Amino acid sequence: MAYPDETARSLRAPQRFLEVANRHTTMGPLLRDFVSLIRELSGCEAVGMRVLDEEDNIPYEETTGFPEAFRRLEGPLSIRRHECMCINVVKGDTDARLPFYTPAGSFYVNGMSRLIREFSEAELGKTRNVCFEFGYESVALVPIRLGERILGLIHVADRREDAVPLLLIEDLERIAMLLGTALQRVQSENALRQAHDELEMRVEQRTAELARANEKLQAEIKDRERAEEESRLLSSKLLTAQEDERRRIARDLHDTIGQSLSAVKFTIENVLQEIREEGGSGKGIRSLESSVRLVQEAVQEVRQLQKNLRPPTLDDLGLLATISWFCREFEGVYADIRIEKEIALDEDDVPDRLKIVIYRVMQEALNNIAKHSGTKTVRLSLRKAGGRIELEIQDRGIGFDSDEVFARNEFDRGLGLFSMKERAELSGGRFAVQSAKGAGTTILASWPL
Repeated sequence: MAYPDETARSLRAPQRFLEVANRHTTMGPLLRDFVSLIRELSGCEAVGMRVLDEEDNIPYEETTGFPEAFRRLEGPLSIRRHECMCINVVKGDTDARLPFYTPAGSFYVNGMSRLIREFSEAELGKTRNVCFEFGYESVALVPIRLGERILGLIHVADRREDAVPLLLIEDLERIAMLLGTALQRVQSENALRQAHDELEMRVEQRTAELARANEKLQAEIKDRERAEEESRLLSSKLLTAQEDERRRIARDLHDTIGQSLSAVKFTIENVLQEIREEGGSGKGIRSLESSVRLVQEAVQEVRQLQKNLRPPTLDDLGLLATISWFCREFEGVYADIRIEKEIALDEDDVPDRLKIVIYRVMQEALNNIAKHSGTKTVRLSLRKAGGRIELEIQDRGIGFDSDEVFARNEFDRGLGLFSMKERAELSGGRFAVQSAKGAGTTILASWPL
C-alpha cells in the first residue's frame, strides 16, 4: 500500500496539530483530537496513545479503532513487569541496526506474519504478540519525546500490509515531538492547576479552622467578659453593701450608744450639781467629775467613729459640703499640710451613687499623702471636663517609682492604691497614678457624666 503524497504533505504540515495543541489545556481532549487527526491523515484502522505515569505504567489514555478485547489485554502494561515492543520503545531499548527500528527509536512493521516467522521460539517468548493475535499486519510504535525524555508512545495498527511506510513513521515522529511539548505544557498546567486547587482547598480549610478558632475565641472572650462583668457587679454590690452597713452602724452609734452616753453624761452632771448644792464631800465630787470626763471622751470617740464610718454631712448636706468639712478636719489634724481646693461643678452635677465613691477616693488619697509624701501642699480639684467628672489630687512630695509599684501584685503595691482603683473602676470610672521619685504624685479619677 502506498502512502498518499497528499496525506504526506498534510502530515508534514504541522498547522492542524499545532491548532489542536494550542486549543486544549487538559490531557483528555488533547489526546482525543490528536488520535482522531492521526487516524484521519494516516488512513490507518486503529490509533492509540499511551502515556507513562508516575508508577511506570503505560496505559492507553486514548484509542480509536481497537476492539474492546484488545484494550483489556493491552491496557495494564508496566515497564517494570512486562516485555514487548511497546515496553522497548518507551524504555528506549531499541537498536537502529535492526530493520524494524528507526534511528529515532520507533518500531514499525508492514508484515507482522512474516516478522513473527523470522523470530525464534525464545525470542517469541519475550513478547506478548497481542497485535499479531488480533490480526494486525501493519504496526507502528512511535515514542513521544520531550528532549531526551520519553513520555509515552503513539500506536498505529492496520490489518492490511504496508499500511505504515517509513515516510509515515517519520511524519509521526515529528508529530510525536510536537505532542511531547503539548503534553508537557498540559501536565505542567494540570500540576499548576492541581497545586492551585490544593492551595485553595488548604486556604479554605485553614480559613474554616481560623473561623472556628475565632468563634471559640469569641465565645471564650464573651464568657470571660461575662465573668468579669459578674465579678464587677458582685464587687460593686459588696462595696454598696459595705457603705450601707457603714451608714447603718454610724446611725446606730448616733441613735443608740451616742444618745445613751449623752444621757449618762447629763444624769451624772445633774447628780454632781445636786451634791455640790447639798455640800457633799470633795472626794465624791471628784469621782463624779472624773466620770463625766470619761463619758465625754467616750462620746467624742463615738462621734469620731461615726464620722469615719460615714460622715453625716454627706447624707445631710451633700458631697461638696463634705469635702470642705473633711479638708478642714484634715488640716486640723495635720497642721503642716495645706490643701488648695478647686471645686468647679455643682452638687446636682454629681450622681448620688458617685458621691460616696468620690469621697472615699479623696479620703484614701489624702490619708496616703499624710502618711507617705512629706509634702506641705496638696492641690485638690473636682471639675467637669470633656463630658466627665474629674477628681485630681496632686502633691509635691517625695513620690515613688510608679512602674515598679504597679509591676507588683495588687496587695504588695499597697491596699490604698488598689482600693482607690477598684472603687473608681467598679463605679464605671477610670483611675490613673502618675509619680516619680522626687517629683510628687498625681492621682486622677474620672467618671462619665
